[in-house]
Amino acid sequence: MHVKNSLVAMLKTAASIIPLGFEKKSGVSAEMMAAAADIPSSIETKAAQQGIDFILKRGDGASPEVFTTVGGFRSNTFTINKDSVDVTTKSHTDRWRRRLANVAIRDLNVSGSGIFEASTQEAFFRSDMFGSTLHNYQIVVPGLGTFEGAFDLTSLEYGGDFDGVVTFNVSLVSAGAPTFT
Repeated sequence: MHVKNSLVAMLKTAASIIPLGFEKKSGVSAEMMAAAADIPSSIETKAAQQGIDFILKRGDGASPEVFTTVGGFRSNTFTINKDSVDVTTKSHTDRWRRRLANVAIRDLNVSGSGIFEASTQEAFFRSDMFGSTLHNYQIVVPGLGTFEGAFDLTSLEYGGDFDGVVTFNVSLVSAGAPTFT
């Protein structure tokens, strides 16, 4: 909490002492500096969370939809991507990259690896991989919330060592804007 409050204080100080004309030289707009000055000093922080509570659930497609935890994961991650549009030209002699505002393309990627605990889990992944339909998934991130939406299973990998169990790796990409609760 102390570090975040210090960062907020630094941004507010920077916003108040930036020399006139800075936005023209740096590409930082007056609106961006004003927004930094309005950052609340009491940003909510979350305590550390257990990774075991980070889970992936698959919807059954019924109405109302019921989500079932996909078990067997030993590790999983999610990434929110934002691909912005580069509008930099040779005329930008300061060599700083320029981005087109409000045009970014976003997606949410989910990946995980583990061992199959039941044959139904493997069947879900296999049908999603070879089928042409999207399924709804929930990504439950402890201390943050739940992302829900249609996802496309883009990768399914099997592996195994001679002295171990069969493992899997999966990757999913959002197919539209997920909701967050």
